[in-house]
Amino acid sequence: MGGVDFFATRMGVRFYETTIPKIADQLARLANAFEAYVTELRRANDRRQPTSGEPAERVAPDEERWPVKLATIARDRLGVETLEERGAEWLDVHDIGVEDLRKALGEAYRAGLAAGIQHVVVKQR
Repeated sequence: MGGVDFFATRMGVRFYETTIPKIADQLARLANAFEAYVTELRRANDRRQPTSGEPAERVAPDEERWPVKLATIARDRLGVETLEERGAEWLDVHDIGVEDLRKALGEAYRAGLAAGIQHVVVKQR
């Protein structure tokens, strides 16, 4: 196929200079939201530790496994090895299709409901 390369067209320039940075920003927001969500879940779990008279089994075991469940969904559905930031763009930025992301978010939501997660405050950075 001959012709002009995509990156040299007006549409290509707009895609690389505007669309791609917006996608990267939204993925960063999503990663930050997941990180804040997991942090809040850990805090909530810490506050719900059993008193001296309560058996340890009364702490919701599903909530304790929630961060592991999120990591499993990210790995299995999205091919993301870890949700921990590793400090390198080539390790922390992932090419994820919208449909795959939608399915993973739906699965994470349903898993949260099943674990009894009722409310999490996500703080914007």
